[in-house]
Parts: sequence; structure tokens; C-alpha cells
Amino acid sequence: MDEDAITQLAAYLAEALTTGNPLAPLPSDLTPLDLDEAETVAGAVLDRMGFVPCGLGLAPGPDGTMLAGPLLDTRMLADGATVALSALHRGVIRPAVLGILAEPLDPGADAAPVMVEIRAAMDIAATRLRDGPANADEAVADLAGLGLVVAAGRAVTGAAPLRLSGGAAGSRPRGIPLAANTVFTQAAAAARRLGGLPAGGLLLVVLGEEAGVPSDGQAWMARLGRSSIARARFF
Repeated sequence: MDEDAITQLAAYLAEALTTGNPLAPLPSDLTPLDLDEAETVAGAVLDRMGFVPCGLGLAPGPDGTMLAGPLLDTRMLADGATVALSALHRGVIRPAVLGILAEPLDPGADAAPVMVEIRAAMDIAATRLRDGPANADEAVADLAGLGLVVAAGRAVTGAAPLRLSGGAAGSRPRGIPLAANTVFTQAAAAARRLGGLPAGGLLLVVLGEEAGVPSDGQAWMARLGRSSIARARFF
């Protein structure tokens, strides 16, 4: 993609993000050909909208590959949030782990990330593309499924092994075992590659192979350990 094509696609995606009107499948001249082009488009969308990310999220893309995208303060919701389905084109939910950095992630460093706290979260992904992204590069250009994130009100306490689970209220999802000291490693590496994050920045790691699709009136939750629970209701 040349500079004009990147600018044009970023403008289209920014308009879709603002209006909620999804885009038709991208023509070949406006399709990112690799990760570098896709990340350049995503950065141009953020610049055009005046958004400064507060962190980085890592979530499965169309082929299951973990893709990095921005987290925005304005799209972080508290436990117990009520979410309008109309605001989420092709919205899907997965459980996630949210961490707050105790130390900056500097580009070029490779030390393990140090977290102030970690808590359960629900990643409610959406897309600006009518039929969804055709591949990982389109997904990254589309801000890697940027939608909403619901964070638990309480952080995890204690050092016991953790399990993350999530699903609609009344369901009994299988928990996913995870290690708190390694779950953010890949996200931290992605953040450093993209310029780093300051102390207090957020890392989100979305887990779970199958995404849930919320429906009107449903309540969903994600749980990490015994005490950290994120809940939302949809209408």
C-alpha cells in the first residue's frame, strides 16, 4: 500500500468507528499486504481520531494467531456494566486477564513484565468491517477487534495457581489454567516492539478458543481465581 492508500483506508475505518456503519469488503488496493502495513494503518486510525492508547491487548485473530491492538480509556468499563448490542458490530466475548504495569516496558528490553495487580476481564470484540476481517492483516488494521473491555472490581489475591473462566450466566464453562508470572510475556514483547508502555499502562491477554455471542437480556461473566469477577448485561 502506498501512503495515499493507507490514508484512505484509515479515513474509512475512522469514519466507521465514529458512525457505527460497517465497511464493505476491502478492495485489493486498500488491503494491507503484511503486518507492517496493517500496523501503519491502525496507527493512522488512532492519530486521525486523536486517541492515545492506555495499553495493549493481545487477542486471537481470524486464524487463531494472537494479534496486538490498542486499549483505550474510553472503552474500559467497570464491573456490572450494561452494554448495548447495537454498539457492537459482530460482537463476540472472551474471558481475559488484565494487568496494570508496575514498571515501564521499554523498547529493546526483555525483562519479564512486573505487574501491580491482575484481575479478570471480559473482552467484547467488534469490527468495522461488514463481513469481519478476511485475515490477520485486515484484523490488525481494524484495531485488532477493538470493542469494549469490562474489568473486575477486585484484583486477584494470593499466589495460588489460577484458573480463568467465562460464559453466560448459568453456564458452567471449563476454566483455563494460567501462570500469573508468564501470562503477560507475549503481550509485553508486543508492547515493546510497538514503542513500549509506561508504568501504570495496561496489558490485556484474551484467552479461550471459542468466542461467545451475546444476546438481548443476557448477563455474562468472567472469573479469575475465587475473588476477581467481571460482569456485564446486554440489551
